[in-house]
Amino acid sequence: MINAAQCRAARGLVDLSTEQLAEHSGVLEDTLLEFERGGELDPSAVKAVGRALEAAGAHFLPERGARGAGVRFKFSRQSVKRVDVWENEGGPAGEDDYH
Repeated sequence: MINAAQCRAARGLVDLSTEQLAEHSGVLEDTLLEFERGGELDPSAVKAVGRALEAAGAHFLPERGARGAGVRFKFSRQSVKRVDVWENEGGPAGEDDYH
């Protein structure tokens, strides 16, 4: 389940308006706006919004200990391969918490 801040951030990352997200998720735009302001949203609607954002390229990071929940771009295997080549051009990359 995603929270309001993750929804706002993911929408920004994948460049979707609330109107577009409403269309892709099947959740009314006014309902999305209320959720993003901290309002309640039915769990099935939250899942639909999350699936729509993931389909658009967002990847949700769960809360882990002291680390808060987050969102980042989801990369295709081909993109990961390109990034790996780029990172290793100057030698091995430093340790990273996300793989």
